[in-house]
Amino acid sequence: MPPTHSHARSPSRASLDLANRLARDFDQAMAAGDIEIPPLRQSVVQLLELCNRPTFEVREVVEVVHTDAALAGHILRLANSAAFGAKQRIDSITEAVGRLGARQLQGVAAGLMLKADLFKGSVRLGTRLRHMWSHSALAGVYARDIGQLAQLEPRAAMTIGLMHDVGEPFVLRQLLDLEEATGETLPDDVLDDVVHVLHAPIGAALVRAWGLSESLAAVAEFHHDWAEAGEHSPSAMLAQVADEFAQWSANPSAEGGRLLLASPAVQKLGLDHRALGSLFLARDEVRDVARAL
Repeated sequence: MPPTHSHARSPSRASLDLANRLARDFDQAMAAGDIEIPPLRQSVVQLLELCNRPTFEVREVVEVVHTDAALAGHILRLANSAAFGAKQRIDSITEAVGRLGARQLQGVAAGLMLKADLFKGSVRLGTRLRHMWSHSALAGVYARDIGQLAQLEPRAAMTIGLMHDVGEPFVLRQLLDLEEATGETLPDDVLDDVVHVLHAPIGAALVRAWGLSESLAAVAEFHHDWAEAGEHSPSAMLAQVADEFAQWSANPSAEGGRLLLASPAVQKLGLDHRALGSLFLARDEVRDVARAL
């Protein structure tokens, strides 16, 4: 069974000791330039930059998309999917880019990169990575919708939700490397604990190593404590609320909904009851879009 994404249990002493050891090793390796950082697709990096410009130039975006066949195919598929509201088939990248728009396009591109390059792995990790991706995809779609309702990060909202847990698959792979080096299999609760402890700071370090925005780094680091994100607190708050809605969506209940509404981050958004209600009612639609990513 995959682990639940929420982590109410306090990590054990053994888990904390292991997390501290891995954190030291990671920091030393980063300082020495002796760690293999998963590469980013340059087409996606360029697309994120273009979509965040004040003026969205379809021609420039199309030129970038045409350099990456996998990205082009992914964008066409989603632009034609019912989950993204397609009513008539289109066959050109230009039309697909126009249909999706800047707000969804960078999320779609980031989703392809994350799912294909970070959230895939061996049989040992497969179930956990699929669970992590499912949660991130849900958070991405909720962030898109919450950002629009709350007028927060209108262009980058979906990417913020998708990338908030970007450190999780990396930490999980470091733990697998440790298992292979020692010949010992770590207990599931230790895997969960160490990923929970390390995914935020290591996720932020990865985002910075990739040369992405400091806002996305703050999202990775502070999505469980948005008030600590300083000038980037609106982005971190959006990520935290999207994370909480994604957790509720995976295991919906009336009690979970009440706890979600009482969340300080949700209350800080200042959304009225109609807007909040629309997020709960859209659960099936959100899950359809997340599955399509």
